[in-house]
Amino acid sequence: IYYVSIPNALEPARKIRPDAKWLPNPVDINTFYPRKKIQLEGEPAIFYPTRLHSIKNPRFAFEIFEDIVKEYPKARLHVIKYPSWANPASTNFAGLVNRLKEKIVMHDFMTKDQLAGFYSSSDLIMGSFFPEKYYANLNLIELEAMACKGPVGANDQYEIIRKPLPELKGLAMKIVSDSSFARKYINTNYKYVLKAHSPEMVWKENKNNIKKTNCGATSDG
Repeated sequence: IYYVSIPNALEPARKIRPDAKWLPNPVDINTFYPRKKIQLEGEPAIFYPTRLHSIKNPRFAFEIFEDIVKEYPKARLHVIKYPSWANPASTNFAGLVNRLKEKIVMHDFMTKDQLAGFYSSSDLIMGSFFPEKYYANLNLIELEAMACKGPVGANDQYEIIRKPLPELKGLAMKIVSDSSFARKYINTNYKYVLKAHSPEMVWKENKNNIKKTNCGATSDG
């Protein structure tokens, strides 16, 4: 069986192996699950845990935040300070950070438990917004946030969000302004992650694929 772990790799993989399959990355739902909410600075409190790297298109994320600040002056953007080896291009966006520094709350690199708390408590979580479709897939950050019932906005053209990039600004504003919509949106994404990315479901899909190959696997895998 020839697998890819992200859906955007399936099309090019099938040019080499027509029988290639996508096996979703599993999300550690024993760590990333809905937590008791903690008080985060900002009304609304927006979390941007994604690296400030060009492939993530942080300019688009900051544009979303600036639109929100116009409507909600007390909004705050929570940003993680990645180590330089993990975020070599962050200096390219220093001007963006400096311009909004009065509205930005910087955090040291977080543990998984800390991340889960922030995911469960944020009013909006922004992921990657790279404009090219090939890169427009859900990363583990977004999937883990969804597993914590966090309201995620990201450029996902393959799985559950599936909105054109220009519409994501409107989606973000609706999430922070319409609590009824946000609850339904969060629950839809949460159910999807459990169905497609929980370790149990990924294991079942792998087992079914093994059975289909008629390679002599037992019913126990």
